[in-house]
Amino acid sequence: MSTGSPSDDESARTQATLESRDRSIECPLCQLTGESPDHVYRHLQVGHRKSAIADALVAVVSAREGASLPE
Repeated sequence: MSTGSPSDDESARTQATLESRDRSIECPLCQLTGESPDHVYRHLQVGHRKSAIADALVAVVSAREGASLPE
């Protein structure tokens, strides 16, 4: 419980900021740090070409399967 002093309020804000950073999500293509998965999803849709997203997806699937797809 806060006593109402400015230092308590600042401490709570600092803690909330640190917790928020722990939950941040990175764009898998450019390492932009988003505040939420929705933020990164929107960034992917407007910030990257569909071909770059498709290439990254194919690379991940290929790596999981242990084989590369022909070019």
